[in-house]
Amino acid sequence: MKKQLGLFLVVLMSVTAPSWAANVTQLLMGIDRANASAPPAGPSRVRVPPGETVTLVLPPEWPGSIQWRKDGEIIPGATGSRLVLGPVTTTNAGFYTVTGAPFPTVSSGIQLDVVVVGSTGNFSTRVRLQPGADTQILGFVVAGKTTKTLLIRAVGPSLAAFGVPDPVARPRIAFFDGEGKEYSWPRVAVVLPPEFWTRLFATAGAFPLSGGEEAYLAYDVASFPPGAYSIQVTDASRKGGNVLIEAYEVP
Repeated sequence: MKKQLGLFLVVLMSVTAPSWAANVTQLLMGIDRANASAPPAGPSRVRVPPGETVTLVLPPEWPGSIQWRKDGEIIPGATGSRLVLGPVTTTNAGFYTVTGAPFPTVSSGIQLDVVVVGSTGNFSTRVRLQPGADTQILGFVVAGKTTKTLLIRAVGPSLAAFGVPDPVARPRIAFFDGEGKEYSWPRVAVVLPPEFWTRLFATAGAFPLSGGEEAYLAYDVASFPPGAYSIQVTDASRKGGNVLIEAYEVP
């Protein structure tokens, strides 16, 4: 499954909006196949401020009939290739998918969050690494005046439990600042035990990792002062595949 998001390269960790007008966000849905033996992969998460106009778009290769759903419920009359929401309010927040014939075609989900300007939260998106030394880059901005503590993960092997085909075998993450320099921060002097990460995942609302992703290499927790950053994701096995990039604000 391929996900293409209109906010893919700049994901705001602290939502901002211009004072002169509402923005327009367009999100392209991916195509999945239902699997009765495994749950679907988690959705990409997109956060927009109130007043934004959001358009969800099906790809041209969508194979059959169309029915948009929100939180699993049918949206009456929503049977076209585009679903326009907006100007959005908090009532528009939810999990959007599309189903249609022939079974088992379903869309990859998008979790839409509508949040007030200045709030902070989580994001995720699924990308594909090509074999070799391919690198995928996801940017984000920490706005305001407060340092944020973020849990950032590149999930590969654990995706197999959700029925995702061809997951990356050995995902790796690195952080860079707005000047392109690798970002570092003071680390604890000891290796944190698995129990620490289990509790941290639960606190942040992240699902457990069952595929052997490695702490400090595939996931880490760090403090980010206000500024622009990027997450660079690679595959140490060089085989490539699907990888889920996630960031969670740690309370």
